[in-house]
Amino acid sequence: MTDTVARFLVPFLGHFALVGVLLVVLTIQRVGAVMAGEVKVSDYARANGDAARSRRVQRNLGNQFELPMFAYFAAAVLIATSTVTESDIIAAWVFFAGRVLHSGVQCLTDNVQLRGSVFCINAAAVFFLIWHVATLVWAVLGHAGAAP
Repeated sequence: MTDTVARFLVPFLGHFALVGVLLVVLTIQRVGAVMAGEVKVSDYARANGDAARSRRVQRNLGNQFELPMFAYFAAAVLIATSTVTESDIIAAWVFFAGRVLHSGVQCLTDNVQLRGSVFCINAAAVFFLIWHVATLVWAVLGHAGAAP
């Protein structure tokens, strides 16, 4: 593994840690809700079974498997093709920072406008990574039809 790839992977490992923290927080909130009689364990069999106290964290945890999947796809392609750049590393850190900020805003406030703004910054970083992958694909396809 190169130094560039290792530095590129650090924010993705940070995102994995964020998901772990959210899982712990959600578990604590769910256990507390059951112990307080707010919900029954069987309520968690339904997608909307969370008590009010844990709904935001539950939804935010779900968000961690939506847009980020595209960042991980781009990361895998860039690593596999040995094309990670310093700009990709910056975009990965913006992605991670955006995920942390988005989680904080969604889990701790009702400020939907701020959450949307943070999401846009985060999405821009992911779109940058996808754009880099797309330019690699277009470069190959552009040469695929040329005579050898």
